[in-house]
Amino acid sequence: MATLKLASLPAQWHQWLRYVRPEPPSIQEQQEDILRRQRILLLADMQKKKWEAEQSRLDAPATQQPGPATQTSDPTLSAASDAPGSGPKAQANDLAQGKASAKEDPFFRPKDAPGEKWQPESWTPTPSKR
Repeated sequence: MATLKLASLPAQWHQWLRYVRPEPPSIQEQQEDILRRQRILLLADMQKKKWEAEQSRLDAPATQQPGPATQTSDPTLSAASDAPGSGPKAQANDLAQGKASAKEDPFFRPKDAPGEKWQPESWTPTPSKR
């Protein structure tokens, strides 16, 4: 006699074996469930193809946005960025040297901040009023 694994049983049989439903599933009900599963798989496949077509339409190479500009034609902007002490490298150096102000550092907390030395007190309930 062949043994079935419990995981391979349809949900209707699980329900009947665990006393959730009073009657065992009929042959017709099992056949309808198989057809329902096939319809769900077919609809899921159709939806997947539809989404892939939509995604390929959205990502068409001709309609993609250009990358960010790395150079500028304005000479005043390029001269300002060449000046010493400006640009991302200078900002990184300032941060490394500790020149960042409290407004720039999101984790800065002054030592005398309110609640820094606060400790919880023990709870002493008051008697209820009747």
